[in-house]
Amino acid sequence: MAGGDDDDMSGNAWPGFVDILSATVIMFVFFVMITAILMSVMSMDYREQIKAASENEITEEVQQFVDRIVSGELSVEEVQQSLGNRAKIDALVREKDTLEKKIRAEAAAKNLIQKELVEKNAQIEQRASALSYTDEQGYKETEDGMSVYVTYNRNGVTLIEETITSLKAFLRGHQKRTGQENLHVSVLAAENPNAPTISVTRKIALSRALTIRNVFLANGVTSNNISIKYAKPKEVDDTYDWVQIRIDN
Repeated sequence: MAGGDDDDMSGNAWPGFVDILSATVIMFVFFVMITAILMSVMSMDYREQIKAASENEITEEVQQFVDRIVSGELSVEEVQQSLGNRAKIDALVREKDTLEKKIRAEAAAKNLIQKELVEKNAQIEQRASALSYTDEQGYKETEDGMSVYVTYNRNGVTLIEETITSLKAFLRGHQKRTGQENLHVSVLAAENPNAPTISVTRKIALSRALTIRNVFLANGVTSNNISIKYAKPKEVDDTYDWVQIRIDN
């Protein structure tokens, strides 16, 4: 019997729940409709006010022109000219506003580009500042004896004493062979494809080439007979960090 009473109560509760939900939905829809109608009426009223204000302003301005024409202060031609000038002024003002917006947009873009350039230059300077003295260096002479390769660690640009001594001996050997003290020398500095930018790798390569050039200048070779060039990336002894010195005589 108790179970039967529970079934009856649940059956009686469901229609009441449906009635409450339906009433709530109807009230909500009614509220939305009233709000939409009020907003529409207020919007129409606002537009009418704006239109009336504009018409009043135009009417007052026209009335002023009419009064001045009637009083003889202005002629019809002067009124037409005044209205034409005003139209031109309005057009110029609009053009000025457009140009100002364009200038502001270009200035913002320029500032952004300058900021990016400053950040990139800071990164490049940070990388370039890593150029340092190195005590790890390789020296290898080719089989024909006309060239030597000097290999460096990643950021090394200077020459160790052992390499300088070997370069001097290499130069003196060719000076004795040719009987000429002022030989023609080519210095090829390799670019490293793993560098952050082409600017960084060329700065490092040029520093290495100039260091070697100074050694040859100090040992009888004139600057006119020393050529410096960049070499395309190529591995020598498992590294891209190298400089080739070649005797062209």
